[in-house]
Amino acid sequence: MLQRDLATEFYGLPEYVIDQHETERTACGVRIYHWRSLGGVFVPLFTAVLAPTVLAQISQDAHAAALRAMREPIKSLDVWMPLKLAH
Repeated sequence: MLQRDLATEFYGLPEYVIDQHETERTACGVRIYHWRSLGGVFVPLFTAVLAPTVLAQISQDAHAAALRAMREPIKSLDVWMPLKLAH
């Protein structure tokens, strides 16, 4: 994981709050579909296709970052509190 601030490189790009996902195997690797559940309706946001080795590394990094971000141990799989949109 990088130890520098990447915000300046990504300023202006879309950022999404994701609370639903699904994966499928493709000829190029693994496709991940990302959605946001709003009022019981799934809103599609984006897809990403990753090589299995890249996905494995991202998964390890994301898991470590999630554990650092949590204040309490996981009590259930529903750890993301529903958020209201800013607009």
